[in-house]
Amino acid sequence: MGTESFAIGITLTVIFMLEGLFPHYPGRVSRVRHAMPHVLTAFLNGLLRRFLLAWLTIGAIGWAQASLPISLPFGRPASGFELALVFVLFDIWMYFWHMANHRIWFL
Repeated sequence: MGTESFAIGITLTVIFMLEGLFPHYPGRVSRVRHAMPHVLTAFLNGLLRRFLLAWLTIGAIGWAQASLPISLPFGRPASGFELALVFVLFDIWMYFWHMANHRIWFL
């Protein structure tokens, strides 16, 4: 278990305990039963991310460096503007992903 996984586990445990003390939905009978599908989904997501998406990402970076006619800024620190732009674009992407999860049944 890496440092990242340990930090995530501790954070989720603290959040789960705080939600027990200050419930968002008072009167929920079984918090563990409600949380179990979410925990299993997160576990499967972690496995996919670690074993499949990392391989795909490394392959995509290699392809991009070899195929694109522009020089990509790998290996240098990002500027403040680039960081802000990536943050905003990622936030927009996550909004659309969230909405797709509510509207498309298999997500």
